[in-house]
Amino acid sequence: MTSQPRPAAPEPKCLPTTIYAGDTYCLYQECDHTPVGRYCTEVREETVCNTHSRFVMAEDDFDELVHAEPWPCKQTPAVAR
Repeated sequence: MTSQPRPAAPEPKCLPTTIYAGDTYCLYQECDHTPVGRYCTEVREETVCNTHSRFVMAEDDFDELVHAEPWPCKQTPAVAR
């Protein structure tokens, strides 16, 4: 009896996610800038590929982005919405 090779898992679908980027003090609202809404004007929203970006758990129980794959992702086709 010979074993057959297992089929490879399909590539994961790319999904966009919105992140907040900026100086750590600004993200934690500990800066001396004037807030506009939740954050100061030094914080910006960016869209990255959630599938191919790398997140790690930070000390405050939020995910910290350590590698961002820009959106639209060039790795695999995006999920149709």
